[in-house]
Amino acid sequence: MYHYRMREKAFFRIVTIMLVASVIGVLTVCGCVKTQPRFLFFTPDGRDLQGVLGPIVSGLKTDYEGRVQFETVNCSTPEGKELKAKYDVISLPNFVLLDAHGKIVPISEDDVADIYPYQDTPTFRKSYTKYLKVKLDKIVNSGKAVQGSTP
Repeated sequence: MYHYRMREKAFFRIVTIMLVASVIGVLTVCGCVKTQPRFLFFTPDGRDLQGVLGPIVSGLKTDYEGRVQFETVNCSTPEGKELKAKYDVISLPNFVLLDAHGKIVPISEDDVADIYPYQDTPTFRKSYTKYLKVKLDKIVNSGKAVQGSTP
C-alpha cells in the first residue's frame, strides 16, 4: 500500500510539472510572457574585452543592465560553435542582437558605412556605440532583432 501511494504522488508531481511547463510554453509562444532581448557577443576564446568591440560591449552591458541579457559566446567550445553556425557568424569578434522572439534583422553595411573609416579610434568607438544604442533602444522598445559584425 505504501509503494502505491508513493507512485501515485510521484505521478501527480510529474503531471503537475508537465502542465506547468506546457502553460509556460503556450504563454511564451503567444507572447503573453516577455523575455529579455539578448546580445550575443561571439569571441574566439570567451574573453569579454577583446579587440575593437570589447570596450563597446562592456559599456553597453552597463547601460542596458536589466533590459538586455548580454552573453559572451566562446566559439572554441562545442556550444559556441553551434551558436556561431546557427547565426551565421563568420568573423570574430562579432555580435548578434535578438528580440524576445529570437528574430534577426541584419545590419546592412550601408547603415554603418560612415562609421567604418574610423576603426579602432575614439571617434569610431563613440560613433559605433551611439549606433548600437539606437539599435538596442529599438529592440527594447519594439521587439526587433539585429545582427551585426565587426566593422
